[in-house]
Parts: sequence; structure tokens; C-alpha cells
Amino acid sequence: MGVDEHVAFIAIILYIMRRFNLKYTSVRGFSRTPFGKLYNPLAYTIELAEKLKLKTLDLPHLAYIKAIREQGLWIHTLLTADADFKDIEKGLQELLGIAVDLVK
Repeated sequence: MGVDEHVAFIAIILYIMRRFNLKYTSVRGFSRTPFGKLYNPLAYTIELAEKLKLKTLDLPHLAYIKAIREQGLWIHTLLTADADFKDIEKGLQELLGIAVDLVK
């Protein structure tokens, strides 16, 4: 009898959160856009797409950083293994005030 994949996934996430002292933060709020009322991270994804040259799936990471910071939690560094973020670090510092550290 094996371990249920869902239970294993939850156990791994909980382990990582405790091991690295991470916490879950929900993002609140909606913005009015030309597309109507959108959840803030989605609205910010659209906004940042115009300003940053990134792959579509990279943009939501930055949108969530912006939304979380607007709720008063300060995020100053994006830790990633994706070198595309390092390539636009200057723009990220200007737009969002965050640095990029690459995991090697």
C-alpha cells in the first residue's frame, strides 16, 4: 500500500515551509481594468507585461510580489533559478524595488 500522492504533496510543502521559515499569505483585492474588474495579481500581470520583456508564465511571480507588497509585507529579493529574471534585474529594481538572486 503506497502513500497517497495528494498527502505526500501536502507533507512536502509543509516540510519546506517549516524548514525555511516560510509563511503563506493570501492576496486580497481587485482592480478596475479595461477588461473589467480583475483579481489584483492578474491585473498586475497585464500591467507588467507592457513594461517587462518576460515569458508569460514568469509575469505572475512578479505580480504576486507587487500585490503582497501592497498589503504591507516587504519583499526585497526574488530567489530563482531562472536566469531570465536576472537579465531584467535593473528594470525590476526600478519598477518593484526588488533584487534578483540566482540559485546555482
